[in-house]
Amino acid sequence: FDSLVFQSEVDVLISMETSAARNAGLPIVNRGKTPYIYTSFYEGKSCSPWMYVNAWVPEQQVAPIVDHFMAEFDAKSFYLI
Repeated sequence: FDSLVFQSEVDVLISMETSAARNAGLPIVNRGKTPYIYTSFYEGKSCSPWMYVNAWVPEQQVAPIVDHFMAEFDAKSFYLI
């Protein structure tokens, strides 16, 4: 992140990183005021005026599929892995 923001002076970063890499890069993005588009699944809680997330959070992934399996297949128990 650091070399892209401050040496290459990119206009925007778009990446599908791990949560740890995203969190490590956010202070750099904030300091450089560089828009960062995060495309990986997102668990929430990381905020920045420079970060834009275009992925689902768990509330958008889990609840609809649980509702579907309960309605369509009368499922009673679930294991999330």
